[in-house]
Amino acid sequence: MPFFVQNRLRIDYKYPIFSIPLLIIKNDNSSHPQHHAWLSVLLGIILLLYFSLCGTFSIAQEPTSRSIIDLPIEELVRTEVTLAAKRPQPLLESTAAIAVLTNDDIQHTGYTLLPDMLRMVPGVQVGQFDANKWAISARGFSHIMANKLQVLIDDLSVYTPLFSGVFWESQDVLFEDTQQIEVIRGPGASLWGANAVNGIINIITKPASETQGTLFQIGGGKEEQFFCNVRYGGTLFNNLAYRIYGKYQKHDALVDSSDQRASDKWDMTRIGMRLDWSGKSKNKMTVISEINNGTVGQLYRGIASEKAINTVYTDYPSKTGGAHIQWRWTYARSQKDEFKTEASIQHSFRNGWLNNWKVTITDINFQHRAEVTAQLNLIWGIGYRYIDDHITGEYPRPFIPSSLGYAQTTSFIQLNHYFIKDHVKLTLGSEFEKNYFSGWEIQPNLRMLIVPGNNVSIWGAISNAARTPSRSERDATYYLAKAPENADYNIPKNTLVVLKGNPNFDAEHVTAYEAGIRMLPRENVSVDISAFRNEYRDLRNVELVLEDIEIHRDPFYFLAPVTITNNKSGRSMGVEILTSWQPLPQWRMQCSYSYLDIALNTPPNHMDIQSEYEDENGTYPYNQYYVRSEFDILKSVQMDAGLRFVGQLPSLHVNRYFELDANFSWMFKPGMSIGIAGQNLLQSNHQEFYSDVSEIVPTYNQRSFYGVYTWHF
Repeated sequence: MPFFVQNRLRIDYKYPIFSIPLLIIKNDNSSHPQHHAWLSVLLGIILLLYFSLCGTFSIAQEPTSRSIIDLPIEELVRTEVTLAAKRPQPLLESTAAIAVLTNDDIQHTGYTLLPDMLRMVPGVQVGQFDANKWAISARGFSHIMANKLQVLIDDLSVYTPLFSGVFWESQDVLFEDTQQIEVIRGPGASLWGANAVNGIINIITKPASETQGTLFQIGGGKEEQFFCNVRYGGTLFNNLAYRIYGKYQKHDALVDSSDQRASDKWDMTRIGMRLDWSGKSKNKMTVISEINNGTVGQLYRGIASEKAINTVYTDYPSKTGGAHIQWRWTYARSQKDEFKTEASIQHSFRNGWLNNWKVTITDINFQHRAEVTAQLNLIWGIGYRYIDDHITGEYPRPFIPSSLGYAQTTSFIQLNHYFIKDHVKLTLGSEFEKNYFSGWEIQPNLRMLIVPGNNVSIWGAISNAARTPSRSERDATYYLAKAPENADYNIPKNTLVVLKGNPNFDAEHVTAYEAGIRMLPRENVSVDISAFRNEYRDLRNVELVLEDIEIHRDPFYFLAPVTITNNKSGRSMGVEILTSWQPLPQWRMQCSYSYLDIALNTPPNHMDIQSEYEDENGTYPYNQYYVRSEFDILKSVQMDAGLRFVGQLPSLHVNRYFELDANFSWMFKPGMSIGIAGQNLLQSNHQEFYSDVSEIVPTYNQRSFYGVYTWHF
């Protein structure tokens, strides 16, 4: 590489394109990152445009061997995506800030966990909290219980209704069988419903017909202690393909602030199958099923009882698992007239220190896509979801009621109208949802696409989305911790804070304004730029009412009840840039930059005790950079590396950091390969996220290495 990072940065000015981001980062004042924010934006744009337009300066000779990178840049920008419109369309024609990680991208990374894959996407914040927890969000509001991101696997929503977030350690797929990962930054609620507020992620697996034969993969190392993946695919008759698979992972614990081994080791086992049937007519059917089970270690901190209000630490591994079955039937009368019906049942459970819970979710959805005229097409659908939960656990986190069953109905419609011979497209649509907690939510959007040429598209959007209340926010009571003495809030010594759910807590709302441009200035260079401004209202805040403080004796302490309300509002704004350059068929580079700024406020007559932990004071990085190189040294040898910079999180006292991941693989025989991967190579350990209000104690991410052997036959 043209530069290296040690205690200080040294820049080789033979390669000025790499100098610019380092100079920007060096000027990112750790105390006041906003001082250089817009300078970073401007220079970042100059950097990426310069990189895009002048990227072919160094290598012009014809390639001497065929590349094993599947998709050249020119084909990549025309990759079909479905997330933005619920129908296949080229990426270049999408009217959303969408990024695609192809199977080729996934294989080159060497990553073994989904959260690490998402680090490559601009506008997505990924912070590892401990060995098995991540704070993942798009465009801010990060937390290990982030609730403004809709996550799907093969169109099946995997969020938990307990807190409207995702247990990332429970979500996994076989990466070799993954077709692509699509990520939208920005609202997508008009098609995908509530909680698709700041983004949507859909992990799409390959049809069973494309995963025939046997895969055996085994590996392990320092942190990834051991993993084993097995898959077999075959056919029954001529029109029924299947695959069955199993996956096991065992991860070592990370270290705490004193560099001692923590209590967060974990393991996960999953087995599953997929069937794909194609009828002689225009019918298709897919069945996907999986069972998973694991043990997740954590160090908890909290209050053991009201008789002993001091904070205690408990090493208590949680048992977690679940199962699901998903059925999909498609009938296509033509390429432009298609009916689709989906049904699924999911069951999940988690037994931990604070609560034992189990949740069963039943979904039924129908949609129809049709061409009304040559210029007008329509997609509409209806859906029904029923959630049944059972939560046991008294002190310190009781749920009242402990069991609840409730329904949610949805419908949506979206019209696409093409003007001026397909050069202009107008999209208008809305989702209509009725949920148990906040009633009706209407979530419209208006989008426009302008295609002035074959290799350029410009888009803009105005949309509204809602984040509906969760079970925890309405029905749970949290005995949080002994509060620190605080003269500003008049909090006396020996005060126990108890957070009580609010039955009147309502949905959060956002109105988003977005615009972007995608272009292919050369056949081996692509540029994708998006900008946004989000206006939030009815956001969650935590209020302390001093008049409600209670005095208890034996032992003597103050009980300070706080509650959740909808009294916060604010805005966020930012820029996201992604550029790809393929100087040789065997070599591809990607460079991304993200800038984010959030400002929230609470009315003067409302006390928000959570404000010091919220985004306006910096639980997100103002600036992020990512540079990745994928290089096929020979047809059978690959060398890949990714360098990332993440700005500091001021209110969490998490420092900015550089990190480098690398992957080397060698196919020494047809179907047989070995690989060596390293992650977090620049530091022995570093912290990526922190929270004072979480009952789980965070740990430090570590340098790690692992080897892998893969056999296809």
